[in-house]
Amino acid sequence: MKNKELLIFTLLICVTVNCARAEEFSAGDRAAVRVDINGDGVKEILTVTSTDSDPEDPMGVFEMVAEIETPRGTILYHDTLFGELGWFTVDVERFRFSDSRKPRETALIVTGCSGTGFHELSWFLFQPKTATEVLSSGDGNEGYYDSDDDGVADMLISVYRMQNLGYIGASSPWLPTFTRPSVSEGWQSADHTFEVLGSDASYRQEWIEGVNYAYNAIIEYEYTEFTGEEHLRYLKMLAEALEASDMEEAANIYYTAF
Repeated sequence: MKNKELLIFTLLICVTVNCARAEEFSAGDRAAVRVDINGDGVKEILTVTSTDSDPEDPMGVFEMVAEIETPRGTILYHDTLFGELGWFTVDVERFRFSDSRKPRETALIVTGCSGTGFHELSWFLFQPKTATEVLSSGDGNEGYYDSDDDGVADMLISVYRMQNLGYIGASSPWLPTFTRPSVSEGWQSADHTFEVLGSDASYRQEWIEGVNYAYNAIIEYEYTEFTGEEHLRYLKMLAEALEASDMEEAANIYYTAF
């Protein structure tokens, strides 16, 4: 894909996903938000203290110290993170976990990414009802998602380059995935992508276009000798299953063929 085409495709993803972006801070800034992370009815303070990035560093890498402190001074969470491209955001949102009907407040820290594999980098900070400490996940670089339209987020959206669908570089499409921490998995992330694709036509269409793009790009860039004809056949089968809204078949093809 030419650079202009890649830019347009990436911008379309951004417009589709990011309905409202949190306030953006620059490297060197200090951000503070109030969040009831442990559900005790009292707001804790999440602070993100960042260092200046090196102006000679093309990746704009900088350090961030994230800390959650109670009004009594108890530290619930402390970690050193690394941002890129000289910016970061901090967002607070209610989130419905699988072990409770009552939503809990969560926080999402997002920063830029200079690599080619991920759209942005993120840290999802949360403490479900049955967890004894604040937990962190690397999902959610595109923010929160409300899968059942009840006004409360219950999943996270991440966008990354699907190297397994393409081959290298431009032949691999940027596609959204959907996850949520699972109590049965020890609060590790569980993939719900095809569940969402089955109910959300706009995201399903993104996948259809992305899979078809990978198919055509592999042929155009003559990558078939590296991927093999069978890979192309599976790409076509995946696109057809998505177009038919057969999510069981689509998921089976995706997780077994790629």
